[in-house]
Amino acid sequence: MKINKGMVVLTSVVIACALLSMVGSAYALSIVGSKHDFSDSPRNPTDPGYTNFAGIFYTVVNGSPFYINEVCVFCHTPHGASKGNADAELNQFLWNRVNSPNYNSTFTYQMYSSSSMSATPNPTGPTGVSMMCMSCHDGITSIAANYNNDSLKPTLMNAPGSGNPVVAVDPMLGTPPGAIYNAYAGGITGWGPNIGDATPTINPKVINLSNDHPISFEWPNGMTTELQLPTDPRLRLFGTSKKRVECATCHNVHDPAIPPFLAMDNSYSLMCRQCHIK
Repeated sequence: MKINKGMVVLTSVVIACALLSMVGSAYALSIVGSKHDFSDSPRNPTDPGYTNFAGIFYTVVNGSPFYINEVCVFCHTPHGASKGNADAELNQFLWNRVNSPNYNSTFTYQMYSSSSMSATPNPTGPTGVSMMCMSCHDGITSIAANYNNDSLKPTLMNAPGSGNPVVAVDPMLGTPPGAIYNAYAGGITGWGPNIGDATPTINPKVINLSNDHPISFEWPNGMTTELQLPTDPRLRLFGTSKKRVECATCHNVHDPAIPPFLAMDNSYSLMCRQCHIK
């Protein structure tokens, strides 16, 4: 059989493109259908980060439920975004959420501390983009609904849909109200969605982050034998100095390819070793 060289080249190109597409999709998946998608969008159970949250949030239109089919609205809005925060990073990204702790200012944060740690996390709580994470993951602030269904206390700055009222029903109500863990049938499964303790303590009212990797601290000086600034661009640093470690240093909230939304593969502790010299 005579082999057409042009066909061989074309076939090779097609195979190469297919392989590149497979590799790209493995490391750049969409937020759609992931655990960060609370819309009524179609789901594929085989996708990494699959969740069955679809169809649990709705607004009320003419007395009937109108399920939210917007993916981005749970965190971002083109109009009426959060603004005026002292932390400039919280004024970015057209943020559609109120600050944490949301409805009860008597809650405080307990940050990580260690006698062997050379840096000091912000003592009053997370800063910058980490506070964006905590506006869902603090165990206090509801994902997309009103606190105790009180229309005067919305979680979202701007409700989805033109002219629709704020989200009317909170299916996550529990103790304390709005804790994400209530969305999981049977309680926590896999990685707990509330950062820190599974549920914040009530007496005293504390959101405990002391058992997690420290965040919201400036990179310490003079630690060259123990620490190194990460060189992989997927591990981002924040603040005006671009030396502040936040949740988004190790997590990419839009890409569920590496659970739980890791910014890079941590096999053989590769991500940890980007910073820690061991």
